[in-house]
Amino acid sequence: DVLKRYDVKATFFIIGEKAEKHPELIARIVDEGHVIGCHSWYHDFGFPLQSSSGICDELSRCEDFVYGLTGQRVTLFRPPFGVTNPLIADAVKEMDYKCIGWSIRSLDTDQSKERKDILERVTSQLHDGAVILLHDRCEDADVLLEMLVSDLLQKNYDIINIDSTIIAQAPKMAPHIENMRTNLSLALGISIDDVNVKATTEEKLGFTGRKEGIAAHAVCLLKRMA
Repeated sequence: DVLKRYDVKATFFIIGEKAEKHPELIARIVDEGHVIGCHSWYHDFGFPLQSSSGICDELSRCEDFVYGLTGQRVTLFRPPFGVTNPLIADAVKEMDYKCIGWSIRSLDTDQSKERKDILERVTSQLHDGAVILLHDRCEDADVLLEMLVSDLLQKNYDIINIDSTIIAQAPKMAPHIENMRTNLSLALGISIDDVNVKATTEEKLGFTGRKEGIAAHAVCLLKRMA
């Protein structure tokens, strides 16, 4: 209702098991011009531990459900808990999905925090091309969303959904390269000078770092609009 009132679009990464109980909401999401992505069928802690074929089966079940309701195929995927591994990567490649993360984690699932504090956390990190993570299951989720949408529009931000066209046309986000290098260096406990940047495609930057024979690799999808 909030999105419709402000005439803005969003991307919903749905959990199939929950969506199956509310098919009218899935139909409405598509009818009102939003984009649907897959967030697995069960959102279970064991999701990353499945075989690649098991992961594909779960994603296919979610996709088939959405297609049966809307006639649209899912092309976007957000892994449960934001966890990825080689088996998930293989499944995503097999399904021909685009894996979408976030650049601003709202932490809105922390119900001990006031919604205004969550809003401040998000707005303090705003940048061009930001992908903001929110959850609709939280108490007062609509209140937080309206506060955020109103604030973004007042600051002259365009609020758009994510689709394959935007991803394919997105230029590089140079201002955020150093942040990615810093995060990886902290994770490995190494100097930022030991974190290398590699342009893997027009839409992605790869970051690699190594410590005592342990390598880490991070990929940043570049979503900033021209």
